[in-house]
Amino acid sequence: MGMGFMRKITVLVMATIITANMGTVKINTNDNLSKAQMMQISCHHCHENITVDISGDHAICEHCGENNIFAG
Repeated sequence: MGMGFMRKITVLVMATIITANMGTVKINTNDNLSKAQMMQISCHHCHENITVDISGDHAICEHCGENNIFAG
């Protein structure tokens, strides 16, 4: 058994390990990112337009700091 044979075995084992671990890699897809539902709303206090994630139940106004509560 020469060094070339051992090198081929090592590459084969490493390729097998990498392939086996591919199922555990987490990749952000559009499915994961689609949970945020961004929308422009008017602040209840200062009436400035702000962009908020409406999937939640509240948002802080960037202009006046008011806590805007809505049905998310």
